Amino acid sequence: FDLVARGSALLADVLVWMAASVTAGVRWWVVAGEVGSTVAGVLAAPGTAAIVLALELLAATAIYGFDRLLRNGRQHEEREVRA
Repeated sequence: FDLVARGSALLADVLVWMAASVTAGVRWWVVAGEVGSTVAGVLAAPGTAAIVLALELLAATAIYGFDRLLRNGRQHEEREVRA
């Protein structure tokens, strides 16, 4: 929950900063650069990096599992067609 709270607070800060910057005449690429470096700073935190890595591993496992299910389903259909 700490990560969600920090992310929500960061998002609110970024939105306020973007609105203030755009009204002050700052160019969009400057705003995008600042947002990018802020996001990179958040993702560079060790806890966040571990969470992102865990989610990537979970997604890779899910993709592998779905692939196996689809292969097994096709093989089963091919056996039924031959019979």
